[in-house]
Amino acid sequence: MRVFPFNPLLVDVDKFELDMYGYLRAYTAGEFKSTPISNDWGKERAIGLISLILAVLSSAAHFSDLTGSERSRVCYDLARRSFQALRLANFLFRPTLEVVQTMLVLGNMLQNTGQSDAAWAWLGTTARLAQTLHYHARGSQTSSGRTLCLDVGSQDLELTYHGFMRAICPISTTVLNNDSCYVASATIDMLEQLDSLHRKTKPYLQDPDRCKSSLEHLQHLALKMHKCFMVTFLCRPEIRNANRSSAIALSEQQLRIRRRAEDNLVEATKTFLEFRAVSAVPLRSWSMVHTALSSVLLLCIWEETRVKPECRYLRENVIEAFSSPEFNDPASADGNTQWLSPRHIHALVTLKDAFTADESGLQVDYNAMQGWNNADLVGQSGFIPGIIDAWDPFAEYAMNDFQPSVPCDPGATNMELPTMDPSPTNYLDFILRVKRRKTLTFA
Repeated sequence: MRVFPFNPLLVDVDKFELDMYGYLRAYTAGEFKSTPISNDWGKERAIGLISLILAVLSSAAHFSDLTGSERSRVCYDLARRSFQALRLANFLFRPTLEVVQTMLVLGNMLQNTGQSDAAWAWLGTTARLAQTLHYHARGSQTSSGRTLCLDVGSQDLELTYHGFMRAICPISTTVLNNDSCYVASATIDMLEQLDSLHRKTKPYLQDPDRCKSSLEHLQHLALKMHKCFMVTFLCRPEIRNANRSSAIALSEQQLRIRRRAEDNLVEATKTFLEFRAVSAVPLRSWSMVHTALSSVLLLCIWEETRVKPECRYLRENVIEAFSSPEFNDPASADGNTQWLSPRHIHALVTLKDAFTADESGLQVDYNAMQGWNNADLVGQSGFIPGIIDAWDPFAEYAMNDFQPSVPCDPGATNMELPTMDPSPTNYLDFILRVKRRKTLTFA
């Protein structure tokens, strides 16, 4: 139950608990050993419920206090059993609510255990099956199905943690659909819309002093992290245009957006560290790991922030947070037990090795970035043109194989770095595009 509030993938957790108790009673009574198995548990819907129970146990194992190798073994063993139960339930041809929930939980587990590409493909299948059950239709009479598809009908009420997370989805969709036409005023409007949603949340989600329990405090931290990341996501066009060699006059709106981006990058990193001090959830959740690493890397790359002592302090503390004994466990170096994705491992190694500190702040050590000199860099305008305009610079699986075309000298044998600094988001893109797994060790 310490994990469910941050991964609300079950439509009705109370009903799930009752169903699980029913399963345990049947198991204790030996109903699964009888021949034939009772009609209650031999049907496809019942098998779908069993697959859901196994998926939830698999996800819970990932957040458990077991040692790294044992935790990974239990997690993947339960996941394999859940996938097998899905197959027995004929999930592709006869999907049910239990099947869709199982697929959501398994997809979340795959993402949290470093299998981001598999989780992305699995999510597409899950969405298609949900559509075949008409859970996406607003006229659907199935309240549980509508819950699965992010109904945002309660915006006039005080939003819970789950309600806020559902409510920001339409904002993200709007950004992705209109990203090729950046207008500062439109970004300001979306930021105000996000702030308005936050003001509608319950008091404890806005003010930590209003928290009345440990769970409320943890939800406050989780929502703060996600909101800071969302703000940075909305401000990314201005971050993308940063680090230009020639001075460009910025409007008041652009300056306001850049200040907001910087403040939220700092807050996201600080909140991750605070959350990490009281719970294992942020280190085991893909989204929170991604938020922390992306935020601190952008702070280290961005010319306006990397000279500040606070940036160096945050970098050192994030590295320390990932320096727990389980990361140095020899068993964790095995790809079967290391839950960080290859790109997150590369981002963490880069954070540790590619930045050197001196009196003027952090300096980027390009030589520590193997392959950077030979990478296809963006044009001299400082942003990625064309198709990349719709790219999410914070999604590690986005546009992995796209190589932007840039002018180059075909006779050159060694492509040097451009005379200007690359934009922060382009540098971050390069770091997260690297596919090979690097060894994660700390001295």
